[in-house]
Amino acid sequence: EPTIAVVASYEDSALAHLRAGQAMQQVLLTATARGVGASFVAPPLEVADVRAQVRALLGGVVWPQVILRLGWGRPVHPLPRRAAEA
Repeated sequence: EPTIAVVASYEDSALAHLRAGQAMQQVLLTATARGVGASFVAPPLEVADVRAQVRALLGGVVWPQVILRLGWGRPVHPLPRRAAEA
């Protein structure tokens, strides 16, 4: 089962957005180093009502900045590619 992670901040300022982005970068790099897949579920946070609901689920104290889905997926076969010369 995938794990859902929320990167959040105590403030909703430009600096808090920057720091949340840096934290997200660390989560993504750590996940990659450990072979864990990650995908963004951030678009819902662009809707004010949805963001308020997520904030309420987090206790109303922090501002959700991005939602990530972390886990291992099923192996997929590589898609055929053209040769670089083509």
